[in-house]
Amino acid sequence: MIEQLRKVLGNAEAVLFDFDGPVCSVFAGYPAPKVAEQLRLDLTAIHPDVEWSAAGRSDDPMRVLIDAPTWGPDFAVAADDRLTELETLAVTTAAPSNGGEASMRACRDSGRGLAVVSNNSARACRPTSSCTGSSICSADTSSAAATAGRS
Repeated sequence: MIEQLRKVLGNAEAVLFDFDGPVCSVFAGYPAPKVAEQLRLDLTAIHPDVEWSAAGRSDDPMRVLIDAPTWGPDFAVAADDRLTELETLAVTTAAPSNGGEASMRACRDSGRGLAVVSNNSARACRPTSSCTGSSICSADTSSAAATAGRS
């Protein structure tokens, strides 16, 4: 396994780490199915006539978000805003991923750039020591870290 990693990363100038998974388990303390349910409840309060598709009835909050534009652009914006709030709350109870910090540190120490990317909201993806177990991916110019997420 280590040799395979060396082959893959040997010539890499930078490495992208997905926030939810390699960095931390975003929904460890506030499970994704509960987030999806709360998102549906909150959005149904705004638009009581919503008839959710199979995607919208999913336990995956991203699937609920994907269904929201069906009900108009304002509803889609409200869905994204509310999911951002719920993801930000979930991150406060996130658990660091095993090996995540060590992987990011090895990347930084080898002189490679690193970036944390995600399909979660950018606001929720602000890595903190409570999520990663350290401040390795906090805004720190020595690690050349960057964070990107859903706006």
